Amino acid sequence: MDKCVFLQLCTDLENNYGLRGSRRMCAVEMLGMFVHILGHGIGNRLAQERFQHSGETVSRYFGKLLDIVCLMAVDIIKPLDPEFKGVPEEILRYSRYMPHFKECH
Repeated sequence: MDKCVFLQLCTDLENNYGLRGSRRMCAVEMLGMFVHILGHGIGNRLAQERFQHSGETVSRYFGKLLDIVCLMAVDIIKPLDPEFKGVPEEILRYSRYMPHFKECH
């Protein structure tokens, strides 16, 4: 991830979704740890070693960031048709799924 993209994401999370630093960790480090854990698929123990925090601290701030990112997802991930008025072509053309949706349109 580019540095400017990372910093913009951090600013967006701070301004719009309530990300705040604490006495133990600033917001940039929280986000960096979160992205590092997700990006590399590492566990708590490796994150403890990399960021020099206890397992409880890593777990707490990972959970906090996960909640914040879920709030952001509500704004970003939206269906094209929020009222679901139409049936997608993929379902209409595939006889295996269409019987389950035949009364939906």
